[in-house]
Amino acid sequence: MCRGYHRRNANQWRQARLLAVIQLNAHRPAHALPIVPEEWMPLYGDAPPAPPMDEQEFEDTMARLAEFDKL
Repeated sequence: MCRGYHRRNANQWRQARLLAVIQLNAHRPAHALPIVPEEWMPLYGDAPPAPPMDEQEFEDTMARLAEFDKL
């Protein structure tokens, strides 16, 4: 019973968060990037955000992706 209650409560919060983000994205400026629900209001149970890349890691990733353009 307890797990079902928590699951239903979490689903209601996710639904409310989604509806709020839809409204926010509908009225955002044209130049602004869309908002993701997890970014706007993180909830318990959401995956943690990925740590930002440092400059060297970014350059390595871009170099590996550039190899695919040569295929």
